[in-house]
Amino acid sequence: MIPSNSTSALSDELERLRVIEARHNSLLEASSDLVFWVDRTGGILNLHASEPGELYVPEAEIVGRNMFELLPGDVAETLNEAIVRAFDVGLEQHVEYALPFPEGDRTFEGRVVPSRDGEVLFLVRNITEKRQAELELRRRERELKTIADHSPDIITRIDRSMRYVFVNSALTNMAGVPPEFFLGKTAQEIGFPKETYAPFEQALEEVFATGKKVSILEPFATIDGSLRYFQIFLVPERGESGEIETVLALSRDVTELKLAHQQIERANRTLEERVKERTEQLTALNKDLGEAVKMKDEFLASMSHELRTPLNGILGMTQALRAFVYGPLDPRMEKPVEIIEESGRHLLDLINDILDLSKIQAGKLQLEMTQVPAKSLCDAVLTMTEKAAERKRHKVTLDLDPRVNHVVADGRRLKQMLVNLLSNAIKFTHDGGSIQLKVFADAEKGVARFAVSDNGIGIAPDRLSSLFKPFTQLDSGLSRQHSGSGLGLSLVLNMAVLHGGGVEVDSKENQGSTFTISIPWRPDTGLTPSGQIRLSAITPLGVSLPDEGKGVKVLIAEDDEKNATLLSDYLGAFGYEIHVAGSGFEAIHRALEIKPDVILMDIQMPGMDGLEATKRIKANEALSNIPVLALTALAMPGDRKRCLDAGASAYLTKPLKLKLLKETISDALRHSRELR
Repeated sequence: MIPSNSTSALSDELERLRVIEARHNSLLEASSDLVFWVDRTGGILNLHASEPGELYVPEAEIVGRNMFELLPGDVAETLNEAIVRAFDVGLEQHVEYALPFPEGDRTFEGRVVPSRDGEVLFLVRNITEKRQAELELRRRERELKTIADHSPDIITRIDRSMRYVFVNSALTNMAGVPPEFFLGKTAQEIGFPKETYAPFEQALEEVFATGKKVSILEPFATIDGSLRYFQIFLVPERGESGEIETVLALSRDVTELKLAHQQIERANRTLEERVKERTEQLTALNKDLGEAVKMKDEFLASMSHELRTPLNGILGMTQALRAFVYGPLDPRMEKPVEIIEESGRHLLDLINDILDLSKIQAGKLQLEMTQVPAKSLCDAVLTMTEKAAERKRHKVTLDLDPRVNHVVADGRRLKQMLVNLLSNAIKFTHDGGSIQLKVFADAEKGVARFAVSDNGIGIAPDRLSSLFKPFTQLDSGLSRQHSGSGLGLSLVLNMAVLHGGGVEVDSKENQGSTFTISIPWRPDTGLTPSGQIRLSAITPLGVSLPDEGKGVKVLIAEDDEKNATLLSDYLGAFGYEIHVAGSGFEAIHRALEIKPDVILMDIQMPGMDGLEATKRIKANEALSNIPVLALTALAMPGDRKRCLDAGASAYLTKPLKLKLLKETISDALRHSRELR
């Protein structure tokens, strides 16, 4: 019989062994290692594989077999030696080996642990990724070392004690000493002057304290005593604990760049002084030029007024004579009167060309863009040049592309351009020549083209380059046969450019020329052009009121006696009741006295000018509804707007077309009555 106390002790021991075995099994299950129980000869007694995929042969084929049967011979020999040593010395052995797998070699780390008599534990772990990472790390370290050794920049590493723990070849080559001269030493111990290394160490302390990168530009006295400038970038390097252990210093020698910057700064200061001096000179010059431009504009405005005023008398009187205002005209006088009017018109055209060129050069010529009917435009142009063409027996034809119904343009300026080209064609073509105005669309380029062709004298190739210069005349000698100011083509080109187009010329000497104006165009859509259309306050309709001027009181404010007489005689012949005032003050007084139906206001008058008089009339409740027509020789940029802004209902420039004046009066009266 077994004593009860012995049975109890045996049960306790068995329970303890079960607990140990359970813990042992738990450890095996939690481990990712392969575990083999191996005898002294390499025979495998048992195994535990948490990752069967790491086994070289299937698990079922391992237990009971020897390593020499399962593994390559060199690997089995290496492992067997480690097992024998473990048995002999009773100490853990370590071994590393590689096995070929279908996807590539795997590296394993083995630990041979003596267990009990007759067997050892062989713990195996896959360290392929670890070894690859180590190899990659070593490769990168070699690359970095190569880069550091061949970098023109100085690369150093400094620890918390301010000692150099790494220097690259750039520093040793510059100093002419081996790396050992720097390693393990501070800047002071190396021998750098304090005034150069003190700011550097101060920056290092900032990096260690804040963990932030720092950049400094410092002059350094090198060991040989020369002064160099370095741009230094300090980068913190943290260890595994997260603490900053070292600082990497990247130092670039920027001495030449610094010296270049200093030279540039000196040059910039010199340049700034010169620019300032030159700017002051240009400012003074611009001021003088501004004064000159202002004087030129004032001169042109004055000359425009002075020339237009007598022209108004000349042309007005010729119109009045031909309208039989002063009675029937002697047949012998008809031709002289016609010559006087034509000469006056020619002089007026010259004045207008000069003023237009001045506006263009000053950038003050504004276009009044509208939809212009192409057929009406061409008919008007041909009518205006018809008499000149008839005198030279020219045949003038029109070829109008039916697609071009309208063009968006300043109708008056486009007409002026075409009249200029047609007048030149008529002038420079021998009697009995052929001239054509052709209008056609270039839909692909989005332009409409107006081409004026002739079979005249043509233009020599060497003269084409100067063709569009102001005051340039192809026939400019003392014996020249053709008159002209040389402004026409220059105006045509500049006005075409203002329209967003241009002018082309094709000419052969003694064969003829073709001048083509191109302006933006699109097929008709029935829509008005984009943008605001500028219209005068009164649009003349050309319709006379019944009985013309009977019962209509007209106040003429005009300081020039000849012009006042002309207007009085002409309008009086149509039954208007005429009253005359010689100044702005008198015009206001007479308007309050007679309450006229319409006022014709000259702008330049002594004392109070016409603009001020118009403003005061419009500000007077008793006179505000009376239409005021501005009749002025002013034709400079902005004159029209100033007149309309002052309250004028319409703006007519001298010399006046008396028929247009009469029509404008009729329309102003009609408009005034409609507003009442």
